[in-house]
Amino acid sequence: MSATDAPTLAQVLTLAQRLAPADKLRLIARLAPDLAAALPADAGGDSWDELLRLSDEAAALPPLAEDSADVLSAMRR
Repeated sequence: MSATDAPTLAQVLTLAQRLAPADKLRLIARLAPDLAAALPADAGGDSWDELLRLSDEAAALPPLAEDSADVLSAMRR
């Protein structure tokens, strides 16, 4: 890639995965306003309301009988 070529998504993701968690958060915070501005005006609340509703429903579920890490370890055996 030369200095004038735009990086591909794969190249950006490869670099982003190497960032420290705090830097990943800063990257997302810097990109979020541009993404929000690019959304259609009518894409507003319904999707967010649904996401929040699902989050509330998930929080009300009883705790899992097994830890997901234990389940994955068992699946690998």
